[in-house]
Amino acid sequence: MRNGLVILLTLFVFLIGCETPQSEKKIISLVPSFDVAADGISVLTIEVDPYEGELDEQLSQFAEPIQDEVLISKLELEGIHAYCLPSSEVKNAIASIGEIVNREIVWHGQMVDWRDIHQRKIPSQGMYISKENVPYFINGGYLSLLARSWLIGREDGLFVYLQTMPTWHVPRSVSLTVDQARTPLQSDVFDDISLELLLKDGEAVLFAVNLPLDKSLSDDPNPETSAYRLGEALMGAPADEEIVSLLVIEANILTRE
Repeated sequence: MRNGLVILLTLFVFLIGCETPQSEKKIISLVPSFDVAADGISVLTIEVDPYEGELDEQLSQFAEPIQDEVLISKLELEGIHAYCLPSSEVKNAIASIGEIVNREIVWHGQMVDWRDIHQRKIPSQGMYISKENVPYFINGGYLSLLARSWLIGREDGLFVYLQTMPTWHVPRSVSLTVDQARTPLQSDVFDDISLELLLKDGEAVLFAVNLPLDKSLSDDPNPETSAYRLGEALMGAPADEEIVSLLVIEANILTRE
């Protein structure tokens, strides 16, 4: 009798599992939830299935472009849109673009030394990327967005100082000393599109990139047309389907008595 009951229960659980639709699209909640009891930054990485519309028009309802017009032009040339906005508007800004299909949040706190806050491995077959419309072939390594950040006090209050910088590097796979392990075989720093900001508590900076589809399927083999812009490559291009990749850096400053 007991064995028969176990078999029936097992069959019931199996049938329930079979009734779950496997093809249903996975939609993830907009706002991550965790309590932070420290000063510093959090980094939210998001992929969005976009609605129809212009990305700048959608985001401008809730955010403002960073105030450095020269830097804005350089970032947009590489496919990156950069905005500042209140943390309270992050949810609305994302919802205006589309539906979230993937997200990850990491608390970094304060970082005196440079740290990867986003990294993309170059495919084994390599890829063409472009910087300032000049194509380059990269056959390995990683594209990273480095950041450092700490709390500073000014006459008008406390701020989170934030600096970000895209880089590319090929790490050493084998080394005999610690110093060799830390020194990459090859590297490049794109400091002309580095960003420096002072963020108040509850302020955020948002990077948005439209990821292009796979250009290798095109009939045009010209590297200049098949290359992905630096920002697109950094954020994960090519995409299998239309995707907007977002990275949100949010400041958190504890209340002082």
